[in-house]
Amino acid sequence: MDLDKTSTTLKPTARPHHTLKIHQNAITCTQLISLSSSSSSEECLLITGGDDNALAFTRFTPTSHSTAKATTTTSTLLIPRAHTAAVRAVVIKSSKQQGALLELQVMTASNDQRIRTWHISFDATSEGIDGLKVKRGRNLYTALADVADMDIVRGAGDEGVERVVVCGVGVDVL
Repeated sequence: MDLDKTSTTLKPTARPHHTLKIHQNAITCTQLISLSSSSSSEECLLITGGDDNALAFTRFTPTSHSTAKATTTTSTLLIPRAHTAAVRAVVIKSSKQQGALLELQVMTASNDQRIRTWHISFDATSEGIDGLKVKRGRNLYTALADVADMDIVRGAGDEGVERVVVCGVGVDVL
């Protein structure tokens, strides 16, 4: 931001690099994961939940790194009816990358009081989202109304116990 010399107000100088419509209305939660093992590439997978009850996976692939005109190619896999109400939280439970193959376990929480697991495998050598496979896993109940967020808490030491903490009207630990 630039500081105006004649006043103390800040003027925003940032401009959107890329605008993309993924869900019908609002995106309510996101997780971003890099698809590259090298730091020189900015390719990533954006996981979003929306108030349209859908879960989406969007691949961002930079096609030009020129400062004059940076461009990005995107492709999206939308899973409609991932929940029966707005998807309010998404968290990556586990991630394993071997070369170009990325395997994820993702959890989502919704205002339908359900927590779902998703098993994702993604071959980054494929074009767009052609190498993306999504399989629905467990479907758990939470007594919380109006889920607002969720996270994974990992135990210390040899226990390695993982707990899912869901926040909304109260807190639920699974």
